[in-house]
Amino acid sequence: MNKVLICNPPSKGADKIIREGRCTQRSSFWSLNYPPLTLAQLTSLLRRDSDVIVETHDFGVGVGFEQAFDKINITPNYAIVNIGSTQFDSDIEFCRLLNKKYQCEIIVIGTHVSSFAQEVLNEFPFIKYVCINEPEFTILKFFKKPMDDSVFVSKENTNVANNFDNSIEELPAPDWSSFELANYKLPSTGEKFLMVNPTRGCPWKCSFCTAPLFYGNRLRTRSVDKVVKEIKDLKDKYGIDNFLLWSDTFTANKKYVKDLCYELKKLNIRWVSNSRVDTLDYETAKVMKESGCWLLTFGIETHNDKTLSRIQKGYKEVDITRGVNAAKDAGILTVGHYILGLPGESCEDMRRTYQKSKELGLDYSQFYYATPFPGTKLYRELSQYNNLTPFDNYSQDHCYYNGIVPVRDLKKLKDEFSIKSLFRVETVNFVGRSFTIRQILKTLLQIRTHLRI
Repeated sequence: MNKVLICNPPSKGADKIIREGRCTQRSSFWSLNYPPLTLAQLTSLLRRDSDVIVETHDFGVGVGFEQAFDKINITPNYAIVNIGSTQFDSDIEFCRLLNKKYQCEIIVIGTHVSSFAQEVLNEFPFIKYVCINEPEFTILKFFKKPMDDSVFVSKENTNVANNFDNSIEELPAPDWSSFELANYKLPSTGEKFLMVNPTRGCPWKCSFCTAPLFYGNRLRTRSVDKVVKEIKDLKDKYGIDNFLLWSDTFTANKKYVKDLCYELKKLNIRWVSNSRVDTLDYETAKVMKESGCWLLTFGIETHNDKTLSRIQKGYKEVDITRGVNAAKDAGILTVGHYILGLPGESCEDMRRTYQKSKELGLDYSQFYYATPFPGTKLYRELSQYNNLTPFDNYSQDHCYYNGIVPVRDLKKLKDEFSIKSLFRVETVNFVGRSFTIRQILKTLLQIRTHLRI
């Protein structure tokens, strides 16, 4: 019988790293770790429908290399490793060491390797297979008897179609039994939370986003009954009352959102999710609030209409105010994510964006560097100014030249905006909690590490 290891890799520096679909980054200075939904889903599916022994680990919660190997109890024939863009070289090194120690065949998943499958196989001979796009049913097909390696990109098989399964309804509920759930807590309250996946796919084509590389552009929804049952079961089994409804764009289908929220009202839970500003109105936000939604994140990116058009965001600045106000009027806290250093943006453009973010009255604003994740249009655009390769680390801690603003000036802007946004009144009273001086000083130290200042 085959023994299969499924894992998020450790970090050489024991850093906390998020590797979940489109989101591959260091854990934020609010110390939020995402529960590994993809690993839990793979574990559940293989344990239910294949004849293999599965061992699963999330080493991304701050585990180092040596500690990770101490935790592995089986001698795997296969290792499924979730590769992130943030620490690509470290993740690949872990794969090499796994192969050397166990002589197991390495299968890698994730958006980064989906973009450069053949390059990865050619450069790293210890990697046997690359699973492109969403991995669950592809990997299940491989491990079912007879095993079918034609579903993977390999040196022998280079022509693999996109693996976007149409029936996510057939997926079993994720298996969280392998994880220490105490690792996944809300930064504001310290309460445990889990992730539930109501929808997959995003119809929009933002130039910087890797979401289509994992779940595709076609919106697919799970039935309301299945989502509600999964949440109820997690609440009953683990005593979890807080959830992140994990979608590329949760509010893409308003009718679905309302139908789901009407049922969530009965569960007495608290939940957060994301939204586009142009897919949210007050009526929808009100229903969400009544069902337990207390916070929404918006990928605003910039307040410059010219830049919004260039990055193919699909809306204009006027839509930003309308969408954020809909959430605020419904009593939902708001987080705005902004990207600094997008192609074509000047220092003046970015300063205007920061000023507009203040006027918008967001409860919290977070600023990132424009990161050219592999497989995106932004990668191709920034390649003309930067020496980018498939084998680099692509971290939102790293600054890239955008053709206009020198890197040193862009770093100064990000540090300035991040510090200023932290100490707005709304942020100090983040999610209704008053921070003590000691807590603020602790946060300052975390920021210093995060910003490398």
